[in-house]
Amino acid sequence: MRQATAGRVPLTDAPRHGHVSPVAAIYGFLEEQPTMAVELAFYPIGAAPEFLTEKSWVHYRERLGLAPFAGPSSLRGGLDDGWRLEFGPHALISNPARRFQFVIPRPDAEWEEAAKANGSCAVVLGSGLGADDETGAFGIPASAAALTAAYAGSWAVPELADIPGLHVVPLNSFRPYDPMRPATFVLDADVLIALQRLCFAPERLGEKAEAVRHLTANLLGRDVLPGPALGQLHQPARATLQPRAALEAHAAFESLMALCRAEVMDERRPPEAYDPGYERAIADAANLPQMLWMYAGVLRLRQLWDPSQSLPQRAQSFERFMLWLRHDLRLNAALLMQVAFNLWIADDDTQRQASRLLRFRARPVTDATLGELWGTAHDLFLLSGQVDAMQVPDVVDAVILTFDAGLAGMRDFFEHVGIAEITSATGGEAGYAWNSRVKANFHPRLEHMRPRVAKLAADLHADMFIRLEERDMAAFDAERLLALVEREERLAKESREQDGAG
Repeated sequence: MRQATAGRVPLTDAPRHGHVSPVAAIYGFLEEQPTMAVELAFYPIGAAPEFLTEKSWVHYRERLGLAPFAGPSSLRGGLDDGWRLEFGPHALISNPARRFQFVIPRPDAEWEEAAKANGSCAVVLGSGLGADDETGAFGIPASAAALTAAYAGSWAVPELADIPGLHVVPLNSFRPYDPMRPATFVLDADVLIALQRLCFAPERLGEKAEAVRHLTANLLGRDVLPGPALGQLHQPARATLQPRAALEAHAAFESLMALCRAEVMDERRPPEAYDPGYERAIADAANLPQMLWMYAGVLRLRQLWDPSQSLPQRAQSFERFMLWLRHDLRLNAALLMQVAFNLWIADDDTQRQASRLLRFRARPVTDATLGELWGTAHDLFLLSGQVDAMQVPDVVDAVILTFDAGLAGMRDFFEHVGIAEITSATGGEAGYAWNSRVKANFHPRLEHMRPRVAKLAADLHADMFIRLEERDMAAFDAERLLALVEREERLAKESREQDGAG
């Protein structure tokens, strides 16, 4: 059996969040008709797949309105139901009239050619399917569902991870990206801009056009989350809104995701025209405390940063930043702590990488350049797994798609950092906690700082429990956070000698 996956199909009547998705696919023939048998399973969020019970599968089959399997003869005809089969980097079974669609590994060329010659294939779905490897016979229980999908074309499209220039960055540090597992693809702003150009002005992509077409072909039928990128386009700086840019990108995204692969891969297809009357609600990132934490932290880092600092000055900047986290931000923000450590306490190679990834410039900060720091904060916000912060219950194994090598490289800093809620010792409700673990590759000449760094981290951790016991939610106070951010913006603009004013 081959491992497989599917798009978003949440079990709304289940006590746990998860998805029903293919876990295996078998290709063969029933009475000479190309047939695939697809075993479905329940994928709990962040856990291994679980096989469906017959009762739960039958209930799910009925909810989807799928016809029961009634022998090979029942699979003839039925092409007017709208199901279609496309081949690209994987096999996609979809229906424009239904949310249920799934992705499975591409079959061998012989089976694919048979489906093409036949004009369609039979698809058997269910739990408890099987096949005899020697005879090729299918084992299909009475509870299985069946449909017929029309052949809709084949394209030589690489998998996401093989597209030149594209970085596939899993947010789950315990499992590498697997193209055949359920995943939610979170788009970076540069990817969404590329999709916008493919839709409305493909000539602007130049040589990148093929890569963007291949990217789009991979995303059809998948669970794709453009929200964070839309938020960044809508608000390129904290005090700047560009609603039309976000609306055009949103319209392009919806238009492309409604196409089939044949339409996406047709280079002669004329570009769409943007409807200026298009309207959609787009959330402002600045309304999320998690984004304001990151932005305030980046502003403070920028104030304390100086590329010409000596090692003792770097150690001093790190300590001042840690005290700011404790007394001003009032949060044990592990990601900001890690960035600060890499920037000032780590060995030279790591320090240079941190400087490159933060993209700080030695020139003074102005109103015009605050957007660059906002963008850096947005990258950190994205990599911190903010889909959880947005409380989207059916996001599963989030994977960032970006053309930005710097953002992709930034992920290496944070793979060890865990984020979790911690319940107070008094048994109260769970509060908030950012686990202050640090990947501590000390500079050889700053090894003496190890006890001090440990003490600073322990103080942050201890404060977390004190705040939890006292139900101190100051870190989530929107008015206080906004005042802090405005102060840090002012201080960043006033800082000329990088003396850590404020």
